[in-house]
Formats: sequence, C-alpha cells, structure tokens
Amino acid sequence: MTAPPRVSRAAIVRLCGEVVNQRRGRPDVLPVDDLGVRRGFQQTYGLGELPKPEEMQRIAEPWRPYRSAGTWYMWRSLGVALPEEGR
Repeated sequence: MTAPPRVSRAAIVRLCGEVVNQRRGRPDVLPVDDLGVRRGFQQTYGLGELPKPEEMQRIAEPWRPYRSAGTWYMWRSLGVALPEEGR
C-alpha cells in the first residue's frame, strides 16, 4: 500500500482561499499561478507540460462566470485529500 501524496500547508491554504473566494461571491476567479491548478489543467487536458497563464485563460474561457468552481475541480482532479475528508 502506498502513502497518499503529501500536500504542503501552503497548498491547502491556497486551496481553501479559493473556496472562500467562491463562497464570498467571487465565483469567477482563475488563479493562473497556482501550481495545483496548473497541474490539474495539465492532467485533465493531457498537456505535455504545465500550461502558461494564457493557455489556462483560453481553456477556461467557457467556464465564465464560474471559473472558481473550475479551479476547485482542477484541484480535485489531482486526488488531493482535504483535511475535512479525514484522510
């Protein structure tokens, strides 16, 4: 059995910050510099390398005005366990 991936506290804080933004009436935030979101884009869209901000904006354009929700899904696509899941 392999250990689950380790996630830094800073990564969790960034993710929680994005969820808070979504809940505070900011449903259209796309954090193009967030490594977890970039890796989610890379994995989900089968990209050979981490996407640049411009590519992420182009891909996420159809998500408007709910890009914060898309951000959440990009994080979740990585299989990162969140503290409230008790893993």
